[in-house]
Amino acid sequence: MVVNARNTSEHRALSVQTPVSHGNVIALRQKFLKHHRIHLEKWLVAAAPMGILDGQITGMGSPPPSSQASHEQIVIWVRENASPAYCVHSAGNSWVVMDALQQLELGRFPKFCLALHRIRPVLPLDGN
Repeated sequence: MVVNARNTSEHRALSVQTPVSHGNVIALRQKFLKHHRIHLEKWLVAAAPMGILDGQITGMGSPPPSSQASHEQIVIWVRENASPAYCVHSAGNSWVVMDALQQLELGRFPKFCLALHRIRPVLPLDGN
């Protein structure tokens, strides 16, 4: 009997602490998967002659309390500037390309390869 009461109070405590979704909307954030990383590596090699110096996947800071996944972004440098020139991150079902120097959104794309293609169109579009 005591066990049931304890489980009930734990259940109530968990339900109070668990964030409630409004209208069954679930926050979605795409992650950088292995095939994204491979595509990024190929793209960096192909884009080097077109002025891309380097790129890496980094964290975007701490995730919101309702999320358990870390937020990652790709930071891309060009030869002309020591500061990152572009950032690519996910937002919902889209990949967002940002001009990192001017903090301007350059576009939202349904596929990762299209986001990199927006920066430098150096690889064939294969659907990643």
